Amino acid sequence: MIGNKSQLNRFLEPYGLLKIGMFDLWVDNVDRGKNENYNLLMEAVEMEQENNNMTKKRTMFRWVAFDHAFAFGGVDRLRMFNETMQPTKNKKLVESPYFKSYIKHLNKKTALNIVRNFLNLTPNEIKDIIDNVFSQLPEMWQTPASLSSRMSRFLADPQRLKTVKHLTISTIK
Repeated sequence: MIGNKSQLNRFLEPYGLLKIGMFDLWVDNVDRGKNENYNLLMEAVEMEQENNNMTKKRTMFRWVAFDHAFAFGGVDRLRMFNETMQPTKNKKLVESPYFKSYIKHLNKKTALNIVRNFLNLTPNEIKDIIDNVFSQLPEMWQTPASLSSRMSRFLADPQRLKTVKHLTISTIK
């Protein structure tokens, strides 16, 4: 848990967790925060700071998100992926006690600015990225031919992006 602002200031990018939370809403990652297993690592980064001609080492931290196996609805929606499903906060990082302990220490104006500017890719750019990923999948995976276009529609849906922003803003306020 983030108990105070000084703990948050130990992170290189204090708004990084906000971005991870929004990403999870966007891709419908349903297990970051489930049973207080956040699938987050804190990477220690040694920094050198100069002060009065003296160099001092300080350890800073960075959140590293891992285990995206439950994106796109996870096991519950395996083989039933529906590109029209809109995001919810249920089983997401933004509803977790850890996230709630963190969000209250952020500058609200800066956080809201980050939310409003989340994902500035065009639908065509999203489609190109998804197509590129799918072109690299081994044939032995037998990926359904329509999955690439369905995922592109899912991720580029303007209503989905609007809902992600709305849900995140409601958590910040």
